[in-house]
Amino acid sequence: MGNKMKTLCAGLPNPKDVFEGIPRAFHGIKTDALNGIRARIAALRPDGPVSTKFLTNNLTVVVAGDSVFVHGG
Repeated sequence: MGNKMKTLCAGLPNPKDVFEGIPRAFHGIKTDALNGIRARIAALRPDGPVSTKFLTNNLTVVVAGDSVFVHGG
């Protein structure tokens, strides 16, 4: 919603669609989980807000259950 509002303000550059290129559906995933999955992908992909603000300069390894997330900075 914030990005949609920014498009209404004169003088501000149009914000990039953070969900561009992320599928709207995933085989075998329940519909009610899709928004959360898409948001995590958008945030953690190489040009996403979490990656660029927090992980760019930090070597990071996170283990959550059976999943491992590694970011080389």
